[in-house]
Amino acid sequence: MDIRQLRYFIATAEELHFGRAAARLGVSQPLLSQQIRTLEQEFDVVLLERTSRRVELTPAGVALLDGARAVAGEIDRTRDAVRDVATGRGGRLTVGSVAAGFNGVLVPILRRLRVESPELDVTLRLQPSSARLLRQIRDGTLDVALLRGAPATAGVTVHGLYDEPFVTYMPIGHRLAKDGSTAMALSELADEPMVLWPRSMAPQFHDVIVGGCLKSGFHPNVVSEEQSLEAQLALVAAGFGVSLQPASNAQLTRLDLTTRLIEPETLRCGMDVAYAVNRRPAALDTFLAIARDVIADDTLLNPAGDQRARGTRPVRST
Repeated sequence: MDIRQLRYFIATAEELHFGRAAARLGVSQPLLSQQIRTLEQEFDVVLLERTSRRVELTPAGVALLDGARAVAGEIDRTRDAVRDVATGRGGRLTVGSVAAGFNGVLVPILRRLRVESPELDVTLRLQPSSARLLRQIRDGTLDVALLRGAPATAGVTVHGLYDEPFVTYMPIGHRLAKDGSTAMALSELADEPMVLWPRSMAPQFHDVIVGGCLKSGFHPNVVSEEQSLEAQLALVAAGFGVSLQPASNAQLTRLDLTTRLIEPETLRCGMDVAYAVNRRPAALDTFLAIARDVIADDTLLNPAGDQRARGTRPVRST
């Protein structure tokens, strides 16, 4: 018995007419009759009572019809699932990112994935450091990751995805908060104490900030380095200093804080995408294609038209 014979039997049982069943299947009536006889011989039962006027299911035929439909349906579902995995519309994809990815570009990417690949099972992993994300790409824990300043790593492909400007978090009553609708020069922070991320978590990101300050004529007065955005913002709200963050993080704030955009060409940071050299599921290609579209379409990345997110730009094709 094979699936073709079961499909022949299902069509004949539903039509109760060999001619109509053969036409539905696109086969000759003698071939269909032969396959039904072979199936009956295999089960050693009569499945269909045939007369010159009609065809009827026997009790054994009724029992087989229920089972045959279940088997054929499961095979169809399995075939569709395999095709979905092969085309990137199904299967599993594990995505890791630093916090800025979750606060920015990942949301419109996931929104598109949900529409275009509804059968795809996506798992998200938040990691505080790019080094940890790279290790998880290499050991197979992650399929793809968004990270910053990724060094060359054996077995991992890394591409620049986009870069973005910075914002400054400050208390609502801060002297520099009065004109929040306009971008500010980085040099305006020369006399301000700063709360930053530790360099050990993202060396290149930290160096971009320090280097930008030096180019603007001052050395940053770093009063605290904290390992989470929440801790940094708490210190800013308490008056310990201001905090420079990627514009994508500006979607997260507190009621007692405000943000101002740093002049985009003064200070920028990049976001990279990384995946294993020898492990590239079809769903990864779907993810990368959607990511490129989202970065290219500012209305998808920034649907509210927030000026703080303006200036995000693609780096190069992945």
